[in-house]
Amino acid sequence: MKGEVRKAIKLAMSKYRAQDLAADGQKALAFFKQLPLWQDACNIFSFAPLPRNEFQVDRLNRLALTEGKNLFLPAICQDSLCFAHIPCQPDEDYFDYLVATDIDGLYQPVAKLLAVDYSKLSGPSLILVPGLGFDRDKNRLGRGGGFYDRFLADIRRKQLSITSIGMAGPGQLIQGLPIDEHDEKLDYIYNNGCIL
Repeated sequence: MKGEVRKAIKLAMSKYRAQDLAADGQKALAFFKQLPLWQDACNIFSFAPLPRNEFQVDRLNRLALTEGKNLFLPAICQDSLCFAHIPCQPDEDYFDYLVATDIDGLYQPVAKLLAVDYSKLSGPSLILVPGLGFDRDKNRLGRGGGFYDRFLADIRRKQLSITSIGMAGPGQLIQGLPIDEHDEKLDYIYNNGCIL
């Protein structure tokens, strides 16, 4: 069932043009600048988006750096997700701290940056979560590896204060996602200029 839904979402997303995705990213930038959750956050856990079927958070990543927030980006470490602090200055390109992987279009931090001790973070934290699909019940459908589900479950078990926001772009907010018991709900979903 999930496989069929993933295929349908990918097909729907393939119809959006790059400028439509960029416009959605620009709308998110204006929205997040005004969002108290963003304004109060010291730490932003984000991602380097796949070019065609993930929400384009590049502007938000750059905003975090411009505002002096700590930016963390994910890498796959063995069978789990880990995040690296990107020690980038606002006038630098954070992509200089990333390397291409063997997965089409996926970038992750260079190996020397890995290993963040989440329990030592100070201040409020946000995690912007990618996905193929989201629903109004704050469920998320990922790519099938379970990396974000395991990461979210782990930080919740450790009672770390990281608020999760699913980043739903055009065609990604759908009704009635198929879910399993290991699927982690998100705290919020962003879509088209509002938080659900």
